[in-house]
Amino acid sequence: MQKFYDTVLKANGKPAKGVLAHILNYPAGTAATIYIDNGLTQQDNPITTDENGFYQFYAANGRYSIELEDNEIITRQIDDISIFDTLDNTNNVYPNVQITNSSFTGGTIQLTDAGFMLYDNLDNSKTVQFQLSAISAATARVYTLPDANGTLVLAATTLGGYGITDGLGTGLLGQPNGVAQLDASGNLVQNTVQGADVAAASTINLTAATGSLLRITGNTQINAVTLADGKTRECIFTGSPILAFDATNQNLNSGGKNVQITAGDRIRYFAISGVVYGEYTSSLREIPVGGVIEWYLPTIPANYIQMPLVATAISRTAYPVLHALYAADGYPYGNGDGSTTFNIQFLGEDLTTVQENSNVGTSTNGELLAHTHDYISLPSGAGQPAAGASFGTARTTFTTTNQTPAGGTANKPGGIRVKRLIKYK
Repeated sequence: MQKFYDTVLKANGKPAKGVLAHILNYPAGTAATIYIDNGLTQQDNPITTDENGFYQFYAANGRYSIELEDNEIITRQIDDISIFDTLDNTNNVYPNVQITNSSFTGGTIQLTDAGFMLYDNLDNSKTVQFQLSAISAATARVYTLPDANGTLVLAATTLGGYGITDGLGTGLLGQPNGVAQLDASGNLVQNTVQGADVAAASTINLTAATGSLLRITGNTQINAVTLADGKTRECIFTGSPILAFDATNQNLNSGGKNVQITAGDRIRYFAISGVVYGEYTSSLREIPVGGVIEWYLPTIPANYIQMPLVATAISRTAYPVLHALYAADGYPYGNGDGSTTFNIQFLGEDLTTVQENSNVGTSTNGELLAHTHDYISLPSGAGQPAAGASFGTARTTFTTTNQTPAGGTANKPGGIRVKRLIKYK
């Protein structure tokens, strides 16, 4: 607090008793808070001059106007009066003062954070102070201003809690430092950061991952994924775990089915409104589990089994994803022993397939289309005719019917034998 006092005189030089002195904040023009003593007892504003024209008050360091009002004098206002107490380190204000190194021994000014305040030059009610309590003990921090004009913004109000800088060193690019990068044009640069490997487990926590690019290792089945809303993780698998479909915790683009992963497969996890979605991409180019291909080589590729030639049951535990697919469709080829096996589609040797809209997987009977033949009727009792003999021109037609085939199991054209393979994961 600083004490201010003055004497008001009339035009004839005599003291002006009873003049109202209005103490105002400059330049806002609002009534200032003033005191009778050094900041303990508030004083009425305006102040009335005594019989000697004298008035006084205490006020916090700042800039003020004084307006004098009385019936016997012309109202006058004195603007931009600086009041400050050099011994008061709680609110030192130095208006319009330039401080240079040459003015201080050693060239260093030390102020407490509570004793240093900036205020708006047009309205001293607008102030800002610095708080240093978060800095570690015995630690000095240095902040370097960029060589550019700009406006400070709070990190909590920009980019979902990430800070922004256009002066980030190249050595920090792509590092998990929580800083977003702007290019020279002010556009956001999307940095991708490789994090530590994540081991496959029943539940994996990708929110705690140290980066946005991850490798998932191991073969343990993954039943759920934890990921905060708005986060995204790009993952590649080094093992072959099963991903269990879950509508909330692992909503895969698999039609509600589990997915058998092969090393090299990729998945993009992202979370929206409490649901973790997974966009799975196979390294084997998207032939779905249960799909059938023709194979022209003797060796069967990984993740496929040969379609059997007769009705066959296979293990439910050895082929869990394929089993889930068949179970969802009600075991169209049979449920095996009802507990440990299930039947898959088969195709007999040298048989072919027929396009149908219904009864998929059932067999058809071989058929010979009904057709007609012309033949020449020989005379009754005729034996072996002589060469060049005439038999007449009588002709008769007969019609064939479907009969049990003889000489083979089917009517079929010539062709190349191939293997039909079923994808099981």
